[in-house]
Amino acid sequence: MGERSLEKGYLNDAVRYLRSAHESDPADFGVMLKLGWTYNVLKQDREAVRWFDLARKSPDASLAGEAAQAYRNLSASLRPGQSSRRQRYQDATVR
Repeated sequence: MGERSLEKGYLNDAVRYLRSAHESDPADFGVMLKLGWTYNVLKQDREAVRWFDLARKSPDASLAGEAAQAYRNLSASLRPGQSSRRQRYQDATVR
C-alpha cells in the first residue's frame, strides 16, 4: 500500500503505510530506505537522514550503498554553517 501511495504521489499516506510496515517488520531495510526518500521529497530532511542512517545498516550491499550515499549527501547539507542545496539554489535565483 505504501508503494502504491508513493507511485501516485500521496506522500503523507505513504509515510503512514510505510511506518506501519516498519512497525510490523522493524528489520525491513527496504521500508527504511523508502521512508528516507519519502521524507526527503516532503522536505523533512532531518527525518529523512534518520531513516537513511538506519537503512545503511542493511545486509543488502546495494540497498546499504544507496542509503549511505543519500545519508552522506543529505547530512552534509544539514551541518551547521552549511546551507542546504535548496537554500543555495534559492539564493542563486534571487540575485
